[in-house]
Amino acid sequence: MRTRSTPRAHMPITQRLPNEVLTEIIQKAPKSDQARLCRVSKLFHGLALPSLLRTVLLDTEEILPDVLDAFCNAMIQNPARVDSVRSLSYKTYFDYSPADECLIQALTLMTRLEHLSIYDYGDCGVVSSLASFTFPNLLVCSFEVTPDDCWPHIAQFLARHPTITHLRLCDRVIVNGAVPVPEGTLLPTLQYYHGELPLLCAFSKHSLRAVQTPFGAALIEKLSAQTGPNLTILGIKFLFVSQISDALEHLSAHMPHLKSLKLYCWGNWSVRIGTLDYLATYLPRLENLEYLVFNHAAEYNRSVVDLYNDQKTLQVWANTSPTLKGCSIGKIAARKVGDRWEKCRSKVIHSEAGFAVFKEILSVADDE
Repeated sequence: MRTRSTPRAHMPITQRLPNEVLTEIIQKAPKSDQARLCRVSKLFHGLALPSLLRTVLLDTEEILPDVLDAFCNAMIQNPARVDSVRSLSYKTYFDYSPADECLIQALTLMTRLEHLSIYDYGDCGVVSSLASFTFPNLLVCSFEVTPDDCWPHIAQFLARHPTITHLRLCDRVIVNGAVPVPEGTLLPTLQYYHGELPLLCAFSKHSLRAVQTPFGAALIEKLSAQTGPNLTILGIKFLFVSQISDALEHLSAHMPHLKSLKLYCWGNWSVRIGTLDYLATYLPRLENLEYLVFNHAAEYNRSVVDLYNDQKTLQVWANTSPTLKGCSIGKIAARKVGDRWEKCRSKVIHSEAGFAVFKEILSVADDE
């Protein structure tokens, strides 16, 4: 007697698709769905858990210390879980706690980590142990800290990780004293840097935000020497109006290989059209420049006349630089499509220029 076989259409999906295909589907699913799949069966738990842990976001405002401690202990007790983590973002607003110590132990085991983001608004708990970490595959790094004494630990950490290609350094207070960064090439493979130059170069004894000093050529020379020609995407924070022209002049002289440049000016001031038009004098010297972005603290208070002047400035930049593909001033932006320039959103320029990398990889907002 012949038995009736089960139609393929009615077979469980786990029998119709190989585990490799199921894993790829799970990786593209939202985190909430991945968490639900972990509770479906042992098979889906084994397939979904590594994807769920691949990107870890820990915010002490969203989770209790006991939960953070339990999560870290679970990672420590299960090496296979730690091995799945590729991206970790940690944000804290509190002083050092036992949960921080547990997180430090877990971090020392994450040898396959590729992306690391630490926002420490407390007392530099986790950051103080950075010198003990070693991540051979680390590519993307972002630090935003409050205490001044955190920066020596970050400097030592950078010196131990020459594999970093994308770096974001942001401080929330005035940094007094030079950062003890080793001499010579610090990050030879660095392609993108966003932050205040003294934080990376250890050139100035004061933050650019603290004292309005000329934008020295030595600062740019040291940046170029410590990074190399791979650095093609650069975002400079907290410039004063008087430093804008100097910045572009020295960049064009010492870093002509730049492809994307973003300047962020500090202070509540009005941008004059002549100030930005003057930048066009140096644009032809940046022979590889494709994207130029200019932001300032007062951009949300721009008048109609200011916006009109910004639009005229973009036209000057576009007509001056033959290599430029896109540029923006605050909310006004334009990109080159074929032989014509067309208006677009500033987010488009940020994405094409490579400035949105941290938002895409680490799920954190880029600085404007």
